[in-house]
Amino acid sequence: MKKSKELDLSIDNIKPKPEILGYLKPSEIELQLTLFECFQLTSKIHLRQSVMKINASSLDIQHLLSQLLKCLDVLLGTEVESCLSFPVFIAGMNCTTQKDRNAMKQRIREFIRRYKWKNIARIQLVLDQVWSIDPNGISCVDWYEIVRKLGWDLSFA
Repeated sequence: MKKSKELDLSIDNIKPKPEILGYLKPSEIELQLTLFECFQLTSKIHLRQSVMKINASSLDIQHLLSQLLKCLDVLLGTEVESCLSFPVFIAGMNCTTQKDRNAMKQRIREFIRRYKWKNIARIQLVLDQVWSIDPNGISCVDWYEIVRKLGWDLSFA
């Protein structure tokens, strides 16, 4: 638990390197900063679920999820969309209400329509199984096991 808290603090304190941002056009900086925040939030949620075993319906994860969904809504449909498979998956894993799940399904349908790589469709299939196993987000579902049972190598790249 101590190591988890240290990792969480590291995620909070990490910042983009200013020298890298200096290579970007001004129009790209905001998008890249939002992408950075998106992965920070994704990392924090994943740490809580996979290591700390906190369920999706917890106030902490739902708060992080609301921030992550705002980032995704900015980033989906942009030139960085191809980087968003894992954040989309983690966000979907933590949608606990039917309304939120339907909204996530819509995001994924649009993502699939634009991006067309099979890994996005597979993400939806895994999410459907997670949601079926845990309809209210009160358990910690081992999505790795779901992927293994399907015999897949799920790529988030």
